[in-house]
Amino acid sequence: MGRFAFIGDEYLNTDHILSITIQESDNTMYIELDNGRTITRPAEYQLDIFGDLDIVRVIPVRECFAEIRSGNSAVSKIPVNLLAVTANGELRPLDTRSSPFDFMDYIPGFHGLIWPESSN
Repeated sequence: MGRFAFIGDEYLNTDHILSITIQESDNTMYIELDNGRTITRPAEYQLDIFGDLDIVRVIPVRECFAEIRSGNSAVSKIPVNLLAVTANGELRPLDTRSSPFDFMDYIPGFHGLIWPESSN
């Protein structure tokens, strides 16, 4: 059985999706299902359907940092303790400085992850 994605007023089994078309002019998403039905929803639900927000595994890491760049060219490094594997296959850093956790790549100025070179 597949993942279920919330699409406004119902949950949809993502195994039954044949195609998704997004009409950018009005931000509408058309979801074609394997039973011939087409569901129309706002495109804001695409992250749920594609699995961008669905964490399937958490990986502890050491000596990893998120690089954050501000408008004045200042660079800061925030320690990363956990990486999340999402349902769409992405590897995303988790911000564990507060609860609930959130994805670090949403922080304004997020530039990427840094692993210092080994001194061995």
